[in-house]
Amino acid sequence: MANTTVNQFRLDGYCLFPEVYSPTLLAKLRTLIDMDLDEWAKIMSDRGRSKESGVVAHHALIKQHWIDFMDLLEPYGFYSQVLNSAPVVSAFGVLDNCKTESIYVHANHIDQRFQLSTSETIMLNILIFVDEFTVDTGATWLYPGSHRGLKQVEDESAIQVVGSAGSVLAWDSRLLHRAGENLNGQHRRAISLMLTRPWLKPQFDYSYFVIRNSMQPTSDKAAQLLGLKSRIPKTLEEWYPIDGNRIYDSHQDDWIAE
Repeated sequence: MANTTVNQFRLDGYCLFPEVYSPTLLAKLRTLIDMDLDEWAKIMSDRGRSKESGVVAHHALIKQHWIDFMDLLEPYGFYSQVLNSAPVVSAFGVLDNCKTESIYVHANHIDQRFQLSTSETIMLNILIFVDEFTVDTGATWLYPGSHRGLKQVEDESAIQVVGSAGSVLAWDSRLLHRAGENLNGQHRRAISLMLTRPWLKPQFDYSYFVIRNSMQPTSDKAAQLLGLKSRIPKTLEEWYPIDGNRIYDSHQDDWIAE
């Protein structure tokens, strides 16, 4: 990944990569998203949160088909460079912005709820456009530069990021943003995830779920993203392994040269 792309990201707080995924794969992803949203709607309704039913399925990475998708997550090199480490999934969900009712993602917000005394990116939002993102379907609004702690952000500084299906939008999780309003009711499906440095606690223990259910990551890259290389020891045997190989891989914290 060219240094100019990373440097521009650090300045603006976001980057759009056009047409990363093929039409054939996108057709499959649409079917999977619709299937998972139907299942999620029942789960949310059972918990008295029907307002979000069918709109967002948080933490969908408990399904084998999304575990398989981890091997296809791109541009992986860019994510590693921006985070200066091998990335780990903090949260993974699927969504469809076709609904007309308002939910929390339509209000301006940031997803990194904590602050550190560093200007470095330690958490990254990824939005994979499974359908075309247009003004009419409610493309995402961003406030460029807001991740740098600007004291005042004007509404006039917001931009709406449109793009073809298969494109990928990445932004620093400190960046102010919101989902656009869907004006025509057409599908605006997407995969939404957050990546972090491996020493940060994920929002769901994906590695435990994968191990408990004997699920198989398809590659070393997938194992890294699922947190299988940054597990917390649960026994003294894991803390003091006979072969000396701890379940937390220290090399994933090596900084990635830009």
